[in-house]
Amino acid sequence: MTGRRNGGMEAGSPGARERRDGASPSVISASLNVPKKDFTMREELQQRDVERWLGFITFLCEVFGTMRSSTGEPFRVLVCPIYTCLRELLQSQDVKEDAVLCCSMELQSTGRLLEEQLPEMMTELLAITRDKMLCPSESMLTRSLLLEVIELHANTWNPLTPTITQYYNKTIQKLTA
Repeated sequence: MTGRRNGGMEAGSPGARERRDGASPSVISASLNVPKKDFTMREELQQRDVERWLGFITFLCEVFGTMRSSTGEPFRVLVCPIYTCLRELLQSQDVKEDAVLCCSMELQSTGRLLEEQLPEMMTELLAITRDKMLCPSESMLTRSLLLEVIELHANTWNPLTPTITQYYNKTIQKLTA
């Protein structure tokens, strides 16, 4: 992999100055300082504390999915860091089912919004998802979770039919029993 971008997670970047519900730029800036540090040290964090690593990714996605600028736009400053984290998570040699579950859940909740912001990065991420899903050495649970994400994308991120959702729920229940 070539040089990593920090994805624009500078507290003083234009995206960080955006506000939601009257929040001051300094509150937003302060809120992004810890994630900025975690993003910078993500490889070490992933190796040292997987739960914190997955929590960090979840936090980024939650902030991206819920907070808006004063103009109602999502914080674009988080798009590249989220894609970077999800890509690294899927490409990790030590990816465990918890990590794939995290990736699956975050794509289910923020996939549409991420794709609207940078569709070419979603294309790349889905190619990695397909490759991992087709890899015979991956567990059945991992493959099932990734297939569900692929189906959601094929359904333009709209909820799957109740029958399909029920299928995945039953399959995941069987695989985790």
